[in-house]
Amino acid sequence: MYSPMKLLLILILCFAVVIEAQRRRCMQPIKAGPCMALIPRWAYDRRKRRCVPFSYGGCQPNGNNFLSKAECRRACMRY
Repeated sequence: MYSPMKLLLILILCFAVVIEAQRRRCMQPIKAGPCMALIPRWAYDRRKRRCVPFSYGGCQPNGNNFLSKAECRRACMRY
């Protein structure tokens, strides 16, 4: 059986993995994609350190592509 310390360590490691994955998502470039639609989306601009609107083309998105400013802020504003 696992000791409480081992369980705590496992929990901390899992949390760190999730945080790092989220940080990487927010650090990706803003990518409109190759398609020609003009879908309003939000992305985190790491140079400006804030969420900005952009036009998404409709295909081949990366992780830095949010439906709303609120969603972008929740995911990225701590970075």
